[in-house]
Amino acid sequence: MNDERDLLVPTPSRRELLDGWVDLPTSKPPSLRSDIEPPGWIETRSDHYGFGAYTLTLVADSAPHVRIHHNGKEGRRNAIATLRQLMRVHGSRLPAASYEDDADSEHRGVMLDVSRDRIPTMRDLFGTVETLAELKCNHLQLYVEHTFAYPGRDPVWSGLSAITPDELRRLDDWCQLHCIDLCANQNCFGHLSGVLRTPGYEHLAETHDNYDFYGITRKGPFSICPTDPRSLGLVREWLDVMVPLCSGPIVNIGCDETADVGAGRSNQAVQSRGYADVYYDYVNQIASHVHHLGKRPMLWADIAAAHPDKINRFPPGTVAGVWGYEPDDPLAEQCELLHSIEQSHGVETWVCPGTSSWRSFTGRTTEQQRNLKSAANSTIPRGFLACDWGDVGHRQVWPISLRGLANALAMAWTSTEPPSPRAVARQVLKDPTAQAANWLDDLGDADYKLRQSSNLKNATALFSELHPARPEHAQLGDLATWCDIRDRLVDLGARVPCTRPQLRDELQHAFECALLAANVAVARREGAKLDADRVHAIIADHRRMWLARSRPGGLDASCAHYEQLLHQPPFIA
Repeated sequence: MNDERDLLVPTPSRRELLDGWVDLPTSKPPSLRSDIEPPGWIETRSDHYGFGAYTLTLVADSAPHVRIHHNGKEGRRNAIATLRQLMRVHGSRLPAASYEDDADSEHRGVMLDVSRDRIPTMRDLFGTVETLAELKCNHLQLYVEHTFAYPGRDPVWSGLSAITPDELRRLDDWCQLHCIDLCANQNCFGHLSGVLRTPGYEHLAETHDNYDFYGITRKGPFSICPTDPRSLGLVREWLDVMVPLCSGPIVNIGCDETADVGAGRSNQAVQSRGYADVYYDYVNQIASHVHHLGKRPMLWADIAAAHPDKINRFPPGTVAGVWGYEPDDPLAEQCELLHSIEQSHGVETWVCPGTSSWRSFTGRTTEQQRNLKSAANSTIPRGFLACDWGDVGHRQVWPISLRGLANALAMAWTSTEPPSPRAVARQVLKDPTAQAANWLDDLGDADYKLRQSSNLKNATALFSELHPARPEHAQLGDLATWCDIRDRLVDLGARVPCTRPQLRDELQHAFECALLAANVAVARREGAKLDADRVHAIIADHRRMWLARSRPGGLDASCAHYEQLLHQPPFIA
């Protein structure tokens, strides 16, 4: 019999085929929730097993049954997850076999961006938790800048369909049932434009003027001023509200990309004490408050990597999130840097790659897989946190993100190769044709040659044609290159998998957005004009599909990125 492990996600480490078949008493897969015991279930527990470990044995004897051996609730959940996936492959009649499995990473997590326009409905969040649990995920963060409904701070989040304290508590309860730690996540330093533009909060900004953001001139506000005591007061108030709502042991305080610090109100302090010392003086106070609340702070490690001479100022007792989203980002080297203070500072290192879904309609298949492999091969980290961002209106549809998350969680489990696309299609995307993942992979590389030749980072060429991040990204590629990209897209459009309706709708939308970008690129290089009807149709589809999964707040802001195209060539007269 063929080894069906290549139809499971993650791929179990070991399988021994036994004699016979096991007819389960029901065709309905057992629940992942640990309080429900499937029929014909015999289990034992042993604490000496590895991370999330279990043995699942399908026994064919005079009384066919399922036997598991596990290391607690998470191991039990993982055994059930494997059984559920086997039942999708075989139905209720399974080949007798024994599966022995454990994870390479202790913490296997996902961070979802809920601050760039798109906030999932509670129904969608609950469904996402169920999907992540079946992928053996045990950690979840929702990235917040200004989209949490802090009491008394209504002007900041009004009209955004913000997540309420009650909703976060309910989500935490659901995560606990599925053996996932929901951990608080509130950026406490940079990326706070949504707060600092709000009337009554402008005075807390570092600057409202121009500053250099890693080679791009931006105009503030962006970071909260680290030398203003009122900044720390506001952040402590946030944490006092959010942290008790999440039972997970970690609190992600962000503190990344604070490029504007020193460009405004903290300039004198930076000039006299240095950027890194001003940064750490503030960050250490936030970390201390998280410890006071009984949790362990986590912060992004990009500033530490940029100032290795100040590594001893990194907050003690924290989790360092080493992030990088490109195949050549130095994840291993940065993990080594943070590992150097593990004993002296009690720092735990996590590696944080990305799904490569954002700043795209299609995802970036090759970069995603190579970035994830680089992260999985970083041997020091205790945790693996896959990040899915939503820059520029969160325009990627959910299957694009989910495709990357499936790869990430599978590689966090095994540290080897990604799962087979057929397995992801059947088990994760719930595609009965088993073609959707392969199709998405081809779509995600439709413009790969141009991305590679132009050394484009953090975006597809298709997306950059419409929304270039830098002036040098505008109009990459010549007419012949774009005609070739358009031809490949047309071929993909002729074979969108005929799968379940919502998934097919979303795949079709991703294709239509990509084709629009290719047509715009060709028209610009030919000096031709395009009919705006196609843009209006895409906006209508974007609105419809958004509301099927997400809250209405932020939808207009997301659509505005499409509407801006109507005032640019090739659409204007």
